[in-house]
Amino acid sequence: MFRVDSNSNIAITRGDTGVLSINLTNKDGTEYVMQSGDVLVMTVKQSTRTKDVILQKTFADGQIKINPADTEQLSYGDYVYDIQLTTAANEVFTVITPHKFTIAEEVTWIE
Repeated sequence: MFRVDSNSNIAITRGDTGVLSINLTNKDGTEYVMQSGDVLVMTVKQSTRTKDVILQKTFADGQIKINPADTEQLSYGDYVYDIQLTTAANEVFTVITPHKFTIAEEVTWIE
C-alpha cells in the first residue's frame, strides 16, 4: 500500500513499492520545467530536529520510486519528509514543507 492523502502526508506499508509523482509550478501558476542541473530530492527523517537521514531519493522525470529495500528494515511509525528543489543556479526551494511519512505495519515479511 502506498498512499498520499489530500494533505500531502504519505503512508507506505513497510517493504512495499511506491511511486510518487510531482508537478512543479511557478509563482504565476505556470508549469515549472526542470532544467539541466536542477535536482529534486525527497528526504525522510525521524523528525525535523534530527540530522540523520532515514531515506533520501532523487526524482527522475518528475517521479521517484520507493523500492521495497528502501523501507524493509525501517521501524514502523511516523517520520517526516520534505521535497526540495535545488536549481542549476544554486537556488533552493522547499516545494513540499515537512509532512508526515508513515511506515505502516505488514503481516507478510520474512526476517
